[in-house]
Amino acid sequence: RSTLFPYTTLFRSELQDRMFARLMRSDLAEFHASGTGGLVSRFTYDVQTLSTAVSTAIIGAGKDFLTVVALVGFMFVNDWQLALIAFVAFPATAFPMVQYGRKVRGLSKRMQSQIGLMTSNLSQVFQGIRHVKAYNAEQRETEQATTEAGEIARKQGRVKQLTRKLAVKQNKENQAAENK
Repeated sequence: RSTLFPYTTLFRSELQDRMFARLMRSDLAEFHASGTGGLVSRFTYDVQTLSTAVSTAIIGAGKDFLTVVALVGFMFVNDWQLALIAFVAFPATAFPMVQYGRKVRGLSKRMQSQIGLMTSNLSQVFQGIRHVKAYNAEQRETEQATTEAGEIARKQGRVKQLTRKLAVKQNKENQAAENK
């Protein structure tokens, strides 16, 4: 991963430059629709996540390809009949994995949106703290922040739950394949 560091840094920088340039060309309504927190979240968390994903994908692609080729060859050398069964069973497991992936991706997207909303609200409250105090709105703002943090935690828990279900299901399938 360290050998890709200069490239991922350049990738991240270029992406942020393009995002900022596009934002500066956008109309005011689009700027306000996203909110400060959403924009800051996209410039930091989303870009970092994308950069890490690209780096991991590049490294993993070559390594995984070689691993798959070696293991498939080993499977056919060891037991060609079992290898053929595995090639039939694998596509059957792909459909549920795609469904889980879509659910997790949707939840992650909603969670990221919620984080952006919370960041935007926190930024507004912190910038306008004098107004909050002047109107005795501390309790209302505290309740709103607590509600938003709870929503984020609930969505994170749901993503973790779906991921755990997928892992358990995958382990059961692997055990069933080993027992055959």
